Formats: sequence, C-alpha cells, structure tokens
Amino acid sequence: MKGSGTTNATAQGRLSARDLYRLRHSQLKARESALRAELSQHQVAALTLELEWRYRLLGQDSTINAHTGAITISTQPAEIGANHDHH
Repeated sequence: MKGSGTTNATAQGRLSARDLYRLRHSQLKARESALRAELSQHQVAALTLELEWRYRLLGQDSTINAHTGAITISTQPAEIGANHDHH
C-alpha cells in the first residue's frame, strides 16, 4: 500500500531501516521504563527503612500499611539470628 504510512519487508526478508529503528527505539523505551520502575522500588525500600528507623521498628516483626499509615507489631517475638550464619 503506497502512501499508507506502513512499510513492507524488503525482498531479502529484512525490516526496513525505519521499522528497525522503530523496533529498537521501542525496546530501549521498554528497558528505560523497567529501570525507572526498579529505581522506584529502591526508593520505596529506602523510605521504608528510614521510617522503620524513625519509629524504632527495626528488629521488630512489624508491618507498615502504606494506605492507612497503620503500624502493626507482632505479639510473637521474632526469632533472633534465624537468617544469620554463626562462625
């Protein structure tokens, strides 16, 4: 279809330069979005750590509800050293 804005594969079965550019550009944008999402997850983790420090929750079995701001502390004592190797 001439003039429709779309391009067809060449006779050798390859994408046109324009379509290859568009494909690679889309892949880069997808990777950029994934990296931004990963950065956001790290920022949430850093803020959570800061809030746990500020509210003295470190070392306690607690959760912070991000929607309500409620802090829940487990009444069962956390097992100390369960995830650490002792030499």
